[in-house]
Amino acid sequence: MNNSSWSQGEPHAESAPSPGPNGVTIVGLFCEPCTDVARKLKDRAVNCGIIGCSRKWTWKADDQIQAFAAGKPNEPPRRMCAECRAEFGKLGDARSVPHLRLQGHLDLDT
Repeated sequence: MNNSSWSQGEPHAESAPSPGPNGVTIVGLFCEPCTDVARKLKDRAVNCGIIGCSRKWTWKADDQIQAFAAGKPNEPPRRMCAECRAEFGKLGDARSVPHLRLQGHLDLDT
């Protein structure tokens, strides 16, 4: 498996590998390359995408195999940990904070 990018293979009738602990749990038919990769995947701890946060979030093996099948690079998406996501959700709608619009921090009208 190439660490920077993955390639897609031709589909054939191979069952999904048996899930191991923290592995792929998707049921169905996989192409040969996906079957090979799925056997090796495990849930992965990834650093939070918020600068200064030292917590992690989990990139599930199921999400990793879907990224592989879509031809995406073997790089986790930038996401927030659960704690930062909860705090971010408390911010509310920026339209309700007039000083942000007046100071030009947000352009919500375009």
